[in-house]
Amino acid sequence: MSTPSAINPRYAKGLFVTANNNWWHSGLLDGTTTISVRTSGDFCWSAFTNTRSREGMTRALDLLVWHMVKTVPDWHPQKRA
Repeated sequence: MSTPSAINPRYAKGLFVTANNNWWHSGLLDGTTTISVRTSGDFCWSAFTNTRSREGMTRALDLLVWHMVKTVPDWHPQKRA
């Protein structure tokens, strides 16, 4: 699921893949915004909201959780056993 195609090197079979090997996917349904991530350090997280906005809600949710991951010492991938 994480091997990108030659046609689209940033998308695999159901997951977006970044150059530093983070995998992610987001979604929208009426009244919801979601995002799930597996980091290159094997740390996984998902965030779900009960609201939907066409103006950058997914990006804002992504940035919020990345901030939390970098701020909470026990969540930092390099500090995990």
